Amino acid sequence: MSLFSKHKLWVKPHEHLVGITYDSRMETHMSNEGENGEGHPERPARTRAIIDALEEEGLLSLLTRFKSRFATQEELLTFHTQNYLDAMERTATLNRRQLDKVERKYDDDVYINNSTFSCAKLAIGCSIESCARIMVGDCAHALAAVRPPGHHVGGNGCCAKRAAGFCFFNSVATCAKLASKGELICADGRRADPIDKILIVDFDVHHGNGTQALCWDDPKIMYFSVHRGFESKSQWKQRTFYPGTGKAREVGGPNARGTIINCPWSEPGMGDREYLACWHRLLLPIAREFAPELILISAGFDAACGDPLGGCDVSPTLYGSLVKPLAELGPVCLVLEGGYNLQVLAEAFPTCARALLNSPPYDDSYLPVVDKCKPSALNDIMETVYAQLPYWPCLGDANAELLRDFDQLAKRLDTVSLVEQTQEDYVQVGSKRTKKKTAPPQEDDSSDSIITSPIANEKFNKPQQVYPATIATATIP
Repeated sequence: MSLFSKHKLWVKPHEHLVGITYDSRMETHMSNEGENGEGHPERPARTRAIIDALEEEGLLSLLTRFKSRFATQEELLTFHTQNYLDAMERTATLNRRQLDKVERKYDDDVYINNSTFSCAKLAIGCSIESCARIMVGDCAHALAAVRPPGHHVGGNGCCAKRAAGFCFFNSVATCAKLASKGELICADGRRADPIDKILIVDFDVHHGNGTQALCWDDPKIMYFSVHRGFESKSQWKQRTFYPGTGKAREVGGPNARGTIINCPWSEPGMGDREYLACWHRLLLPIAREFAPELILISAGFDAACGDPLGGCDVSPTLYGSLVKPLAELGPVCLVLEGGYNLQVLAEAFPTCARALLNSPPYDDSYLPVVDKCKPSALNDIMETVYAQLPYWPCLGDANAELLRDFDQLAKRLDTVSLVEQTQEDYVQVGSKRTKKKTAPPQEDDSSDSIITSPIANEKFNKPQQVYPATIATATIP
């Protein structure tokens, strides 16, 4: 049974049936920092805190658990190269000294142990299973509580062809590609029909540079990301938040203009109203017109207040308000990415589950208050609006009053020239890597920017007078 009629209209076979995949074996991927890897932000306790919270709140019994599985070789080869898979597989038999040598080939933030390869295969396999179960009609929505994350891995044809930023395999991009090709297959062998419109929403505080690169010129897949970006530190320099990509002017390849949508924040400390404004002024108008047949959420919860790496001020309970309107547009598969405060994860993930289950308590009474946000945030949103207007005229209706007030921004941002520049950048990225006049969006190596890793960024991240003393005291502004 398919979720789609011949006219591709979504119908809910089970109005409130929401699935989940997880596997405790993924907790064996751990750093050698501290006891049981607790010295590293991406630690086994992350998924354990989520499952424990779901059980304590009585939500786990309301979710249909699907059987976990490893990704097949064919699924992994959707984007990742055979050489990379072979190199990762060899890590299962290396000693600690050899593993340290392998780690030095990747980002400073990548750690590997003998279980990493199997855990990464489980993470992408569970994500594919959740997605496939939606598409064959077993549930209306699904969750995947998985680790390690994946949205920084770019696969073939990208400048990031390997592990980066805690990530090893790009689960969400692989799910999207398999769905578009009709190659989503459940563990029991059932195959879903191909679909033509897939929306990826990435609200991790770090830009999903790998996912963007893999979807760059695919007209069937739309990628939306809201994240911290370039932040002015002085008259002469900008500090770039990891990974230093995801500018508003990056709008997609020549065959898919307007399918890449980036909203980079120009300063830390963005909170509930800023994210709601981004949803109501930018994402939702486009999503409604795009009419996705499947919505994949790269659910990173590191923009929440109290996260050690994110430096933003989103209330953990807000994430349900971000997921809820998306679930009204089509089937949602939510896949865990970042988020490194255990208390935040234990509150934010269940809130998303409640939103998909349509289960109380769920308070969205404050949703209409979307304009009382920081002026810099409105400026950031409107910069993306201007970049996307040639492809999504609906943004003009959604932002008519602001468009009239942003004359200075309109003069500063020449949309046509920015689109042309973006095309020039990505033609160069697609060819052999040679010296460029302008750096490609995936790697900003300009001398007047400072790009650091997520962990190295930590001491810069916390905005003054933003975080509450404890998560328990955090309130919606």
